[in-house]
Amino acid sequence: NISSPDLAQLIQQKANNSVPHLIFLIGGAYGVSEAIMQRAGFTWSLSKLVFPHMLVRLLLSEQVYRACSINANEKYHHD
Repeated sequence: NISSPDLAQLIQQKANNSVPHLIFLIGGAYGVSEAIMQRAGFTWSLSKLVFPHMLVRLLLSEQVYRACSINANEKYHHD
């Protein structure tokens, strides 16, 4: 797991290093294959619970929005 400020810092570090794209891959109920895990630069678990794919897309979108808001010094997150 990762906190919202930590996610914001990770995204900012990628931007500072001129990473042109961030790719978020949502695994299934049993995660992803070992081959994908080995290629990933970072892995992140939203929860140990199993959620419907569409709900995870919404949660991911909200967390990325929150991280970008933190990086923009907007009053969106909880301190």
